[in-house]
Amino acid sequence: MSKTVIAEGKTLNEAIDNGLKALNCKRSDVEVREIKDTDKKMFYSILAPRKVKVELILNNEKSDEYNVTEEDLNKAMDILNKFLDKFIEHFKDLNYKIEIKEGILHIDFIGEDSLNLIGYRGETLNSLQTILVAVLKKKMDSKVKLYLNVGDYREKRNDILKDLAKADARWSITILRYFNPIGAHESGLIGEDPNGIPNNLLPYITQVAVGRLAKVGVFGNDYDTPDGTGVRDYIHVMDLASGHTAALNHSKPGVAIYNLCSGKGVSVLELIDAFSKAAGKPIPYEITDRRPGDIAASYADASKAKKELNWQTVYSIEQACADSWKWQSNNPNGFAD
Repeated sequence: MSKTVIAEGKTLNEAIDNGLKALNCKRSDVEVREIKDTDKKMFYSILAPRKVKVELILNNEKSDEYNVTEEDLNKAMDILNKFLDKFIEHFKDLNYKIEIKEGILHIDFIGEDSLNLIGYRGETLNSLQTILVAVLKKKMDSKVKLYLNVGDYREKRNDILKDLAKADARWSITILRYFNPIGAHESGLIGEDPNGIPNNLLPYITQVAVGRLAKVGVFGNDYDTPDGTGVRDYIHVMDLASGHTAALNHSKPGVAIYNLCSGKGVSVLELIDAFSKAAGKPIPYEITDRRPGDIAASYADASKAKKELNWQTVYSIEQACADSWKWQSNNPNGFAD
């Protein structure tokens, strides 16, 4: 049986949080649907006062989203085989094998050209996984989990460090995973000053706010998210700094891995809205086509860091925007000022 609650808030996250409190559950336990006001335009003024209303649907039974059948897995394997057979034709020495392990399709690429699929910090491999998921989604209803690897590349990165710690007990190694650091020091003296046109969203917004750039490009508004724009996990840089300190203070022999994140997703339009309020001015933006390789939502679980490091984020998105604006408005041209 499913349980449903309607919740409101000034922002999408606040509405979702209110609903989660009412249901006494985690974000991963619910499906979220934003309830639109049919009397308003879909994308209203980012300065207009508003209330966001959402419906949270909790399934008390174990979600069957990934409870795939053997038939589903075999069908997915056939689809991927056809796609990948054509894909590897573009390489001199590249092959692959697909195996079913615990209801997940494991795809391992082999051959000298397989290393080209890793990319910087594994980004190329992650993008390929996104493409393969999209291929399956287009051809079948059931959601099948994929795990891509290049010669055990993913495991080897951590295994090398684990082997090092085992071989020499003097080593204390902590691997920290984090997503999108934002914000600045509250003094306004230290902030983000990217070279050239910013690749990340918030510094792009700040440069639009001071007139260095004309408008923010929003890549896609048709994702399966409450407002249609991409959702990401943002963390204030001061929270990130305290996370590193907590990890150092907890350091002990061996290897430990933690996510440093807020655990909450914030959409592109929500971030623009929050910054607009912090700056006291509208931020012009334009909806454009999706960017190839982007996914709808990406955020993580920081419960292990809270439990073992006694660490969690304390800065809000609003504070991050206020600190970023203080830095950029005091330094319109970055450190050149």
